[in-house]
Amino acid sequence: MHKTVLFLSLVFSFFIGASQPQVMWQVWLDGTIDRWGYSWGDEFSGDSVDNSKWLDSYPWGRNYSGTCYQEYMTPGQNYELENGILKLTAKRGHIFAKGVHYKSDSAVLSDGKPNLREWNYTSGMLYSKELFKHGMFEIRCKLPAGTGFWPAFWLFAGKPNEEIDIFEFVGKDPKRLHFDIHCPENCKKFGGDIFINTDFSAHFNTVMGQWDEDIVYWHLNGESFAFWKGSMQHAAALIANLGVANNKPCPFWPAPDETTPFPAYFQIDHIRVWNRIDDDFAIEIPDYSTTGVDPDALRARLTKFIEKSSAVSWNINELFEEQSPDFQDNTLNATYGHPLITEGSMFYNKKGKLKNRRKQPVNNPSQLSVRIFAYPETSRIVLEFEGKINAPITIALQDLHKNIIFSATDIVENKVEIDLSSLSKGSYLLRGEFGEKNVTERINLL
Repeated sequence: MHKTVLFLSLVFSFFIGASQPQVMWQVWLDGTIDRWGYSWGDEFSGDSVDNSKWLDSYPWGRNYSGTCYQEYMTPGQNYELENGILKLTAKRGHIFAKGVHYKSDSAVLSDGKPNLREWNYTSGMLYSKELFKHGMFEIRCKLPAGTGFWPAFWLFAGKPNEEIDIFEFVGKDPKRLHFDIHCPENCKKFGGDIFINTDFSAHFNTVMGQWDEDIVYWHLNGESFAFWKGSMQHAAALIANLGVANNKPCPFWPAPDETTPFPAYFQIDHIRVWNRIDDDFAIEIPDYSTTGVDPDALRARLTKFIEKSSAVSWNINELFEEQSPDFQDNTLNATYGHPLITEGSMFYNKKGKLKNRRKQPVNNPSQLSVRIFAYPETSRIVLEFEGKINAPITIALQDLHKNIIFSATDIVENKVEIDLSSLSKGSYLLRGEFGEKNVTERINLL
């Protein structure tokens, strides 16, 4: 059985400002619970891109190599950072330069044109200096609509050409997201498209690629929508880029036209890399201070999530009769999309009609993600829910003697806040119950 998941991101902020995650719980619907530790990433909370983490071009050049990408990746001139959001910016413009560093000016690139040429578009990208092998790779982003835009988030191993496309996006079709696998041998070609009930250019969405030893999963806003059985052998760089597409026979055509809105922005809230945690581990909140409030005054409250949306909810029972969770459905208001197709692989034929290959729904698709933030400066923990509630949920905070300090049940709002101000320093247990499944994390107030 292929597992699908509920996500709980246990995120603890060690400073006032952008939140830095530390632990994520992954609750599979078959009862398995995996734990992930934050190992690398960028919250884009500074005034400039962190050059210790990222290159601003491919290592070999400022164009992929004269392939179907038309853009020239400038040395940091196509970045904008504002309020914790990085904008990779595509612009019309003219720049005369070499596309590939190590080739001569007259060398012919893949498109049959010389290496030294005039480029009609500039753009920005992130190419990690770190290489990764296995893990969870997460991005929260808003994508640009418009003919010719081709943003992507992917893992690339170079030679041999192993590649996991966590997503590629076609700006002319803003409700569709593409995913696939590339490898030179010992793997089956795999790829497809999912469609959502809203617009990827209208809201921020969270997309994650889970690369395990013998399987890859894709997740959108906590809902798993595809998997591929196979093994990738080589460590890979993590890339986010805003490409400008070319015309046929290139994929993701057509090229920009007179309707294409420039400048365009691939907006990124954060990029996070998680590794599995298998040993005993505790969350530590340093420099915690109590307020001296009487314990009887301890309060925790449910608060409505500020942002609402009229996004249409997705009902899994309308798609796959064999999967029907026996819980009353309660879809939370949200500003993100739900996958409308959970296929192993979807393709278009030459006439542009959708055709289906290897229909493999992810069994019991995940419905909910919960992110947990700790704010030592205000002595509170905040749990934010997104997605659908298909099982009774209880959130509890306990001391080590299992005395309940706080409990919330029958959760129907988007946010739960737990006030820690009257607690003394020490260890506590944060417990989440989802139907018959549960997970607990130790929290140390230092």
